[in-house]
Amino acid sequence: MWSCAKNRKHLNAYVDGELPDRARREVEHHLSGCSDCALELDSLRGLAPLLRNEDVPPIPAGLSARILAEAAIRQRRNMVEKTSGRKWPEFLFQLWLVRGATTAALVVGLAMGGWMAWTSQRSSDLEPWMTVANTESAARSIYAFDVLGAEPQGSIEAATLALLANGR
Repeated sequence: MWSCAKNRKHLNAYVDGELPDRARREVEHHLSGCSDCALELDSLRGLAPLLRNEDVPPIPAGLSARILAEAAIRQRRNMVEKTSGRKWPEFLFQLWLVRGATTAALVVGLAMGGWMAWTSQRSSDLEPWMTVANTESAARSIYAFDVLGAEPQGSIEAATLALLANGR
């Protein structure tokens, strides 16, 4: 036995008499036991006369002139856009340009990060921290610094490096 969903897919063909005999019998068998599908069939049968109506409304006066006028306006608008240079947004968001800009930003960021790491290693600011971090209490106080704050004698990075160097 068919389900309601499968039956409703075949109701239009059933109303039009286009179903093969076996499918037609299945639909009729389902309709005998399902009131919801029977109501759907009744509503489809009510639409059939409306769809067969051959009364075509007349074409509104001036329709062709309005269509041609709109086409001319759109054509002029397209010509103005081509000559006015409004194509920049399309140029700027081309895939190759976006990928190139992203790659360039990545390379610049990596280069800046490498330069910053290299210059922080060569800094002479490490020596005061190395002398201060020799004791256990000094190491605890350095560890207690706020990681976002700045120490007048150096940075948290320098303190961490001094602690690591001391732990060897």
